[in-house]
Amino acid sequence: MRSSRFQHVASWSGRPAHPKEAEIRALLVEGLTNTAIRRRLFVGERTVARIRAAAGIPPTPRSAYAVPRHPQERNIRRLLDEGYSNAAIGRRTGADVAAIARMRTEGGFGKSTIRTQAPYVHLLPSRSSRIPRAPVDRRAARCDASAHPASACG
Repeated sequence: MRSSRFQHVASWSGRPAHPKEAEIRALLVEGLTNTAIRRRLFVGERTVARIRAAAGIPPTPRSAYAVPRHPQERNIRRLLDEGYSNAAIGRRTGADVAAIARMRTEGGFGKSTIRTQAPYVHLLPSRSSRIPRAPVDRRAARCDASAHPASACG
């Protein structure tokens, strides 16, 4: 014997009505997706799909689906607000640079203002900046008597 809450039959198939069917139908009429209803009412997604089909309500369009949030979105938005570059935020959070760029454009954040790396300084002079040297007589430099004792230069 079934419990009292399943006494009435809701569909032609003879299945008992779901206890939250009225709430599910109300959310379906509002245009929520099956997943959104499942999360809100803690019911199975198949149950929502079955009730949607029985009521003759078409599936929601893909444009109504929400873009899944990034797990680090709060930190990324904080760093964007502080002015860090996409690459610097990616290194700090481990997020993809393309996802950070999307959040920058969607959030209306401007260009980055914080430089995380010092500007590159060229250590070697370029060819045009070489200083010409005076010619050196190597024989005279080798046989300098003051630099070393006598008989060193043959």
